[in-house]
Formats: sequence, C-alpha cells, structure tokens
Amino acid sequence: MTTVTCPRCGTEQSIEGDGYLCAGCATEWAFVRCRDCGSAFHMQPDTRSWTCPTCGTQNRTGGGGWSVPPLWIAAAAVVVVIVAAVLVFSGGDDQGDGGTGDGTGTGTAEEVLTTTCAHIRGGFQVIRQQALEQTATQLTADADALRAAGNAAAADDVAALATAAQDMAAVIASGEDDTAANQALADAISATNTHCAGA
Repeated sequence: MTTVTCPRCGTEQSIEGDGYLCAGCATEWAFVRCRDCGSAFHMQPDTRSWTCPTCGTQNRTGGGGWSVPPLWIAAAAVVVVIVAAVLVFSGGDDQGDGGTGDGTGTGTAEEVLTTTCAHIRGGFQVIRQQALEQTATQLTADADALRAAGNAAAADDVAALATAAQDMAAVIASGEDDTAANQALADAISATNTHCAGA
C-alpha cells in the first residue's frame, strides 16, 4: 500500500492500484507515467493528452494509466527511417546540389520541395518545445523558398505547418491542455503529405 498526497486538497491517504478517490475532496485521480523519462504524476481519469512537466514530452494516455505516443508520431518515425536509409544508400543529403548552409532548398521548384519534405519528415521526431520552435523557423524559411520557386500551394501549407508547430510549442510552454494544438499539428502535417507524397 502506498501513501500519496492529493494535489487538490493536500489530504494524505493510503492507496492501492492505478488510482483513487480522495477522502478529503472526493476528486477521482489516476496515475500516468511519462513514456520518455518515466516520471509518474496524478491525472484526472478522462485526460487523454498531457505534457510531462519534468522533460516536456508529449504523452497520450492509453489504458491502465500508462502513456503511449500518438499514432502519427510513430508513423512519422517510420517515414524518417525510410528516408534516412534512402539518403544513406544514395550518398545524398537533404540540401541537394542547390542547398544553402542552413539546409533551405534553392534551385528548381522540385529541388526546393524535396528539401522541404525532408525537413518535415525529420522535424517532428521529438515533440518538445525547443525542437518545435526550431522546426517552425526552418519551415518558415522553406515556405519562403517554395514561394520564390513558384509553388504557392505548397508554400501556404508549409507556412501553416510552421504556425501549427509554433502554436504547439507555446502550449507546451504554458502547460495548458494540448488536445486542440496536437490535432491542429497533425492536420497540418497531413495537409503537407499531398505535396510530399512523391518527393
């Protein structure tokens, strides 16, 4: 049997299992564990998405109070592995012949799009504030390069993805509920798939 303190009213009580009903304020609590650093926290049972206050990792709550990564993150990781393998075996990099020092594509519209899609595939492996801010900055530059290369439709979608990444970073920093921002980011990534399918 474990002793815990209710974070809402401060009542100390002995509990068993994955959750409890507080004897002081009658709040129902479940326990979640960060999939990255392993830290455990109180959480209300209906919470489905949360940010670890210890390491900043995005978590989705699965059964039994344990957290599992969103499916789109797992899918993105698979895409990144495939792209990395192609780049390694082809001897190339994500800049192409016309890339600049910061990895922003230049050259033909097709070359710029290829570079941008590589940034999208690699930019969401880690859903943390700093990584999202860096990805948003890179994608903003990519959107400008796409627009300059004459691909306005892709530029608009990449700019929207940069905004969604920045918004998600802000939500993580604030500690607010990230459900809406998480969905907006997933939708923005999906919108760019139209342009990146063959890139």
